[in-house]
Amino acid sequence: QQLLDSFNTKEELRDFLLQIFTVFRILIRPEMFPKDWTVMRLVANNVIITTVLYLSDALRKNFLNENFDYKIWDSYFYLAVIFINQLCLQLEMFTPSKKKKVLEKYGDMRVTMGCEIFSMWQNLGEHKLHFIPALIGPFLEVTLIPQADLRNVMIPIFHDMMDWEQRRSGNFKQVEAKLIDKLDSLMSEGKGDETYRELFNSILLKKIERETWRESGVSLIATVTRLMERLLDYRDCMKMGEVDGKKIGCTVSLLNFYKTELNKEEMYIRYIHKLYDLHLKAQNFTEAAYTLLLYDELLEWSDRPLREFLTYPMQTEWQRKEHLHLAIIQNFDRGKCWENGIVLCRKIAEQYESYYDYRNLSKMRMMEASLYDKIMDQQRLEPEFFRVGFYGKKFPFFLRNKEFVCRGHDYERLEAFQQRMLNEFPHAIAMQHANQPDETIFQAEAQYLQIYAVTPIPESQEVLQREGVPDNIKSFYKVNHIWKFRYDRPFHKGTKDKENEFKSLWVERTSLYLVQSLPGISRWFEVEKREVVEMSPLENAIEVLENKNQQLKTLISQCQTRQMQNI
Repeated sequence: QQLLDSFNTKEELRDFLLQIFTVFRILIRPEMFPKDWTVMRLVANNVIITTVLYLSDALRKNFLNENFDYKIWDSYFYLAVIFINQLCLQLEMFTPSKKKKVLEKYGDMRVTMGCEIFSMWQNLGEHKLHFIPALIGPFLEVTLIPQADLRNVMIPIFHDMMDWEQRRSGNFKQVEAKLIDKLDSLMSEGKGDETYRELFNSILLKKIERETWRESGVSLIATVTRLMERLLDYRDCMKMGEVDGKKIGCTVSLLNFYKTELNKEEMYIRYIHKLYDLHLKAQNFTEAAYTLLLYDELLEWSDRPLREFLTYPMQTEWQRKEHLHLAIIQNFDRGKCWENGIVLCRKIAEQYESYYDYRNLSKMRMMEASLYDKIMDQQRLEPEFFRVGFYGKKFPFFLRNKEFVCRGHDYERLEAFQQRMLNEFPHAIAMQHANQPDETIFQAEAQYLQIYAVTPIPESQEVLQREGVPDNIKSFYKVNHIWKFRYDRPFHKGTKDKENEFKSLWVERTSLYLVQSLPGISRWFEVEKREVVEMSPLENAIEVLENKNQQLKTLISQCQTRQMQNI
């Protein structure tokens, strides 16, 4: 105190405080002491926090209200944040005996400093606006430390930031934007947990109960909480070794959230490329092409300059779109989805023609021709499709109590697919029936998988019913661009006739409608709507005959084609 009183002017005191805050920041750098000098670090930190408590008082008395000094307050908060984040103070990483000794001698210095931050923040009054949104990221990082008392002290500051931003701007879009941007980067570094998500949600909802802007506040908190759910799921999935459906599904959930709910284009594009890399590793070439197409659709054929981004160099929008088109065509080719490749060949050929770039136009026309040849000459397997229900509270949020239709791999049948799903979810229990589960299954603290094969129903029957269209072409339209799938369950209604059991054999037909068509950016998509109808024995018999006739026509066509080829 004598030292603080010895300064003749505020300018001298200001210079002293700025210098000592700088010295303290240097002292707590990891490289200041050898790694095993834990005691020395703790002693130094104890000296720092004791001194800061005295200096806080000088800051309040001399640099508030009309004497407010942004630089010195900013330096103070910056020091406090990096003090709390020091690795040597993260007691959760210590052995129980070491943690006990530290707590007995020094207490949890992070909590002490956190309380001091909160106290100093409350003293700022309207000057808080100088630190919004700049301090949102640093304070968020502090709240992600797994210490309950520290979180309880620091999280309410976000309510205060929302309130002051609302007074200034009539909204808190800046607060929301900063929270979202920082959450993604901090959680990808391994910070945060499910307890934090629940605490963040409950503390802030309670704080805003009586605010006039409560409705928009609830919306922001709900958005941030849902983002945390997805980021935690994403982080947990990425810890797994091999690329599986869980990783891909989680990434799809996150990129859709960034696009539809947050409208964050840059983050959306980043996750498009993360998903693209996952598909390439899994050799899902068709899905990789559809994924890259999402970015391609955001671009125009223009000469607008684009900055360097991810792996892309600085180039014009036209050049980047051309690069994407060629990569997408290549992936459709590798995935044997040649019809889609042809569509893109035509689009880029139009551009080459409009610029009189006949050299590249020629190459593109030859590529298009080669894709037609592949359609006619190469065999393609028709994949099977499977409906999967994920029931129980132990599944990640993006799967929990939802049903999906999945496009199987080549040669994959129901038994192999079921085994693959059980390998991906080793704690799951396979349900042995196709009936809709009841509420007890939905609320169970377990994982239940319900899997059965479904039949794709093409949206347009025109190509399939046209005479003379080769089977190689028809086979593509049978299993591509499919939104609707069907599952039939036979049952007997009324008395069963022993002489003719088909008289009482009805069919319960369940139609499933997806949020997106298969194939797409994932091998599976969620069921958006289901319809159930009952078919009478007569309707069922007519349909069976029609299907058999169609199978015979296909077989005859195949035999005739082979005969012609032999000649």
